[in-house]
Amino acid sequence: MSGTDDSDGSAVVDGGDEFVWDRADSVMFAIEIFIGEWHNGGFDQMFTNWQPEQVEELVPALREVGAERQADVIVKAIAVMGSREEWRSRAGHAMRNWQTDPLHAQLQSLDREMSDLADDLQERLARYELAHSGDADEDDGSGT
Repeated sequence: MSGTDDSDGSAVVDGGDEFVWDRADSVMFAIEIFIGEWHNGGFDQMFTNWQPEQVEELVPALREVGAERQADVIVKAIAVMGSREEWRSRAGHAMRNWQTDPLHAQLQSLDREMSDLADDLQERLARYELAHSGDADEDDGSGT
């Protein structure tokens, strides 16, 4: 999607068309973006690239799909990062100085913890998506 998010939960796409995200769409989007970011570069990269609000919004999204243990790992990562105003600079420093920065070692430990839970997260997200897809309510035309 290209465009901007509006404060009312809608998004404006190129061409000016507006659509509204429901809660399930927002939850799935947040988790899918997290999965991609985390798989690409771990927590170092996520905290370097993401705004603090995005990280904080991930916790309730994970809890909504039943991914309590994964949400707990994010909470631990947030605690390790310290002041949210310094997340980007601290994570960037950890990435650049990965051999000596103790923060990098802490985040790597949490990356391993999240890695152990990655398959479970994918399964929970798939079940959540199926439950909120609306397909179960549609008539398949079979007459049954």
